[in-house]
Amino acid sequence: AILRTMGILVDKAGMALRPFIPQLQTTFVKCLPDPARDVRLQGACNLGTLSNMAPRLDQLVVDISSSCMSADIDGPKEAYLAALAAILRESGNKLKEETMERVAEAIVASATEAIDEDSETVVKQAAMALGEYSLHCNGSEFDRLVHHDGFGPLVTPTAGLGSRLCTATFASLVAPLASTKLRDSLVPFMDSVIKLSQDNSVDVRMTAAVAAGRVVLSEPSMLAKAMSLFLALLGPDQHVECQKQTMAILRAIANEMPEALVPHFVALVPTLIGSTKTSTGATKLAAERTLATVLRLSIGEERYVREYLEGKDIGAVAKTALSEAYTRRLVRICDGATDDLSEYRIID
Repeated sequence: AILRTMGILVDKAGMALRPFIPQLQTTFVKCLPDPARDVRLQGACNLGTLSNMAPRLDQLVVDISSSCMSADIDGPKEAYLAALAAILRESGNKLKEETMERVAEAIVASATEAIDEDSETVVKQAAMALGEYSLHCNGSEFDRLVHHDGFGPLVTPTAGLGSRLCTATFASLVAPLASTKLRDSLVPFMDSVIKLSQDNSVDVRMTAAVAAGRVVLSEPSMLAKAMSLFLALLGPDQHVECQKQTMAILRAIANEMPEALVPHFVALVPTLIGSTKTSTGATKLAAERTLATVLRLSIGEERYVREYLEGKDIGAVAKTALSEAYTRRLVRICDGATDDLSEYRIID
């Protein structure tokens, strides 16, 4: 609680705390190897906030990178990676090239070790750090990482779950670069994401769905290719968390670019209607909210439903399901409710 309060204070007070920055920095760094995981991770988070004001940022990052290389994978390594990710997120554009090289060395070595040791928490944190690093590295270094044998999304991952999870997480973090650094390799990148969405791990499939959603939001031309992934993850054979994750992605896309989904109504709307009929509880509610959002009923727009019902490709099941009474129900579900998509990690 004290560490969280200190982090809030640093965030709110800013440069007013400048005389105390060296002491705060030392305190937060000492938290990273603490026996308590919560303390370690809060210290890492606070270092990210403090990095905007750190007087010798490059030296701090080099020291954390060195400690990360030697840290125990069952202990503080996760926290050192979290600290690097937090600092890169807040101040990555301030770091010197030679510092970035040390950071890359530490992150890649840690990711490789975590994959070999099958440490899921460290794999995820290493992938997070890789994603933050990729936003700030040069083009050739980015290309090296996305083609890395162990976790590059442009390379077939190894058989281990750690490698596949790291690849999917890394892919989800670089996906927003679809129209920039990934532009020349976007099709093979999406092919890799689609393959990951067919993995036997629920975590890998859900993370692949996030990657696909972020690609589409960054580069709408990829929607047609991603739609097969979304439809598959909505299937009745999927885990409910995969279904809800995919529904949230579709709502995010519908909110950002509603017209882009219209050409896919023939397959998408019946699939969503099917989900409303085969699911229960929170999943059923998510399916109905998604159907309402895709059809723009969530904002009281009836044109999409009307045009869909008048179309020649509508099936009997969909035509029967979208009765006037049911569309009113869909409107009521969304009426006055806020759709919080933050837990689904679609838009950071």
